[in-house]
Amino acid sequence: MKITNEDFNVKKTLTLMLFGFSLAACGGGGVQSSSPAPAATPTSSPAGTSSVSFVFDFPLSGSQAQQRRPEFLSARTQSIVNAIDGTVSTLSVGPTAPNCSAVSPGLLQCTANFALGAGTHTYVFVGYDQPNGNGNQLSYASGSFTTVAGVHNTQTVTVNGVIRFVRVTTNPRAIANLAGITLNLNVDGLDPDGTVISSGIYVDSAGTPRSITLSDNDTSGSVKLSQTTLTGPTTGITATYDGVHSISNLIINGVVNCQCSVSPGQATVAVSQGPTETYVISHPGPNASPPPGIVGYALPLTSTSFPNFNVNVGTGANLPIGVAFDYTQSANMAISFAGSGVAIYPGGPGASTLPAPVQLLAPADVYGLAAFDLNGNVFVGTGSVGKSVLEYDPINGVFTSNQAATATVTDPMLTSPYGVCFDYMTSPNLYVTNNDSTGTIVEFSRNASGVWTKTLSIIVPVTTQLPKLGGCREDPYTNKLVVADNNRSTVFIYTLPLTANSIPAQQSVTAGTGAGGFPLDVLLLQNVLYVTLDGPNAVAVYGNPPTANPTVTVTNGIGVPFGIGQNGF
Repeated sequence: MKITNEDFNVKKTLTLMLFGFSLAACGGGGVQSSSPAPAATPTSSPAGTSSVSFVFDFPLSGSQAQQRRPEFLSARTQSIVNAIDGTVSTLSVGPTAPNCSAVSPGLLQCTANFALGAGTHTYVFVGYDQPNGNGNQLSYASGSFTTVAGVHNTQTVTVNGVIRFVRVTTNPRAIANLAGITLNLNVDGLDPDGTVISSGIYVDSAGTPRSITLSDNDTSGSVKLSQTTLTGPTTGITATYDGVHSISNLIINGVVNCQCSVSPGQATVAVSQGPTETYVISHPGPNASPPPGIVGYALPLTSTSFPNFNVNVGTGANLPIGVAFDYTQSANMAISFAGSGVAIYPGGPGASTLPAPVQLLAPADVYGLAAFDLNGNVFVGTGSVGKSVLEYDPINGVFTSNQAATATVTDPMLTSPYGVCFDYMTSPNLYVTNNDSTGTIVEFSRNASGVWTKTLSIIVPVTTQLPKLGGCREDPYTNKLVVADNNRSTVFIYTLPLTANSIPAQQSVTAGTGAGGFPLDVLLLQNVLYVTLDGPNAVAVYGNPPTANPTVTVTNGIGVPFGIGQNGF
């Protein structure tokens, strides 16, 4: 029997209650339903037989019960074909079906009645998503049970989902080429309707158990899968990379080896080999030249570095302020604009040009930097007016023009959200800096419902001069968070994870001391610190580990440098 819905747990357990001349079966993972099953009504049965009732619980389509009680049978079921001792009948399923009734909000209960003699009986139950046993199978169960007159006894019928598709996803979808990196794998068996089978074992349409086999494309042995055979829904699967051998893109496959037409699943994980280019958002300098745009420099930077990429973006009334890169397969680039939100440049910069931008829908008051998470979603701060961070998720892997925000991150602590960054390697936490005198860094995590909630906030060290925080970044190589303070010419470096009592692991990097400027955005990569400085109009590089004064200062081709990003990590 095919399982077609998440609401239909592959392990559907129907409890059969035998007592005298009645037998009731109830859905629910072997656990009695919270809503009482109607008592089986004794029927006029021939001598030596008993009336047997199978009671099936279904969530009504679209109901909250379907989400709360995933162990119930599929809401898409429209018929169940029953074979008891080889005698076949069909039970219609639906709110208007004669043997069905709504017993509680969102819950439909259907009963199939049979007259059976005492003794052992065989059964087969097959659920379908169309009436009269037509369409896709949604469930399958077979076995035997015994009726004993005058004795109360309980048996279970386990209904399993028929697997038709395999889906493999990872979190994150991109990793650095680092030792000790662990990926969480999500492997789902889907029914013919594309719904996740969430319990039990996987079977084919004949009820034969089937397994998903996992493999990867790494032949060096550096990638280890924690489990390679899945007989049913499984959590906690990981892939670990030991760093001994360099790998390119990692491909993880999930297949079912059978003649049952199960489509395989595959996930591709982008493995960053490190950046090759530094990109800087540049505004008109003191002589109104160059115009606003994005300039690129080959790595490593030197004091004589000159742009090998220079493209105008924005206008005087629509200034670009930040640049961010997606490290997943899409390799998108995002530029945030003061007053018009964020634009996506699919695939990132070319050799000398930018692709046509996709402008995302945002309020006119957006004023903040952007960042991608490792699932290809982009986030942008909205500044002191919006007091929030907007999240945009690509639709089927693609951003579309005027696409509305998928989610809005809000909290009273967000007073002027400007810098946005992620802890890429140890947690999916989101960090936001306030570009005002509060000096706060706010940490968010996504809860089980998918909502971003504040987990903590800290205040950067206080002095007699008020702070004003700029950009922030995490270094996946050192697990450090770097934050710019453009009002005090300081860059703070914190060790992750943050705690309520976190203090900077390093505060001696004072951009104003060595370069005489105000840091607007920062980048820490492999413990090398890059800072865009307003004042000297330069990108300053501070050694490894970062020092108080820059080891390299780049000024060629830059007006007033705002955002900074690199095309890899």
